[in-house]
Amino acid sequence: MTGVLYVVLLGVILLGVGILAWSSASSAAAATAAAAAKGEQPPSYFGVEPEWTCVEPAVPPAELPGEGGRIDPYRPYLAFGVAGGDAVLWDARTGKPLKVSAGKVRLVPAKSAGERCPLTAPTSGRSPAAS
Repeated sequence: MTGVLYVVLLGVILLGVGILAWSSASSAAAATAAAAAKGEQPPSYFGVEPEWTCVEPAVPPAELPGEGGRIDPYRPYLAFGVAGGDAVLWDARTGKPLKVSAGKVRLVPAKSAGERCPLTAPTSGRSPAAS
């Protein structure tokens, strides 16, 4: 009987810890999304330090692979780092995530969400040096 009690107690403890972890993740995600929507610096997110970043295509935009939409190189995105070869971004205007190939963009820190990003990357098939 004691063994059953220990198993039940362990199950209750694990369930409680799981609920707390899920609640903490949900509130952290909500706080990050709210700060991004206001253009503020968001809090760290489970060890990840999101930061406003200008995304400069290193290739012509038509050749830039990605998921979640097209990059506007003139405005900053919230960057969460690089994972699996992709830059993981948050678009504060649409409230949706974006992923672009990290090898095809330059990530340049921006001072704030309201900053206009300077475009120095190629916008056509020609290199800027060839102009």
